[in-house]
Amino acid sequence: MPDFKLTMEGNSVAINMKRIWTGVRRLEDNSGFALVLNCDGAEVVAHLANTELHILGLQCLAHMPEHSPRYTDAGVEEAFRLPARRLKHFDDRSMQTLLREISSDGLIDLLWYMADEELILQVLNNLSKRSAQLLMDDLNTRWHGKNPDLALECDAKRGRKAVLEIMEVVNRMVLEGELPDMLEQYS
Repeated sequence: MPDFKLTMEGNSVAINMKRIWTGVRRLEDNSGFALVLNCDGAEVVAHLANTELHILGLQCLAHMPEHSPRYTDAGVEEAFRLPARRLKHFDDRSMQTLLREISSDGLIDLLWYMADEELILQVLNNLSKRSAQLLMDDLNTRWHGKNPDLALECDAKRGRKAVLEIMEVVNRMVLEGELPDMLEQYS
């Protein structure tokens, strides 16, 4: 006799099994998947559409964070980028002043993480041709082919750190009167 217990509550069925085997297989007509739970030969099969299986997988990963790959979420990353969006509203003089105060490594990471063509062009236009070429070479060497919205968590942390460090410099320079306070206009 199989060692499991079925319970019903409202529209839900709960299955408690001790020795369980699970599997997923594609349905023959490619319309979805079969989620199979087997306990000593007794089988329960749930047919899931492609999106339902995807949602189930995400829900499983949410409950087991130690097993989930650490990828970024575009919405979360956008919240980290928001403070740095004001950089692209700096005039040329302000941008040049800022560029003298920040590290090139931090700038490279920030430009990749921001994924903002307008900001990249503004930075490049405020550098000498040689400095702009070196910056682009370094940016391509470090981040070529990596989308910050689909990046591993460790890469996204590097981008977030660059944003925080550079925005700390911006805030300090605003307080010292070296840069205009763009926060009120472009937040």
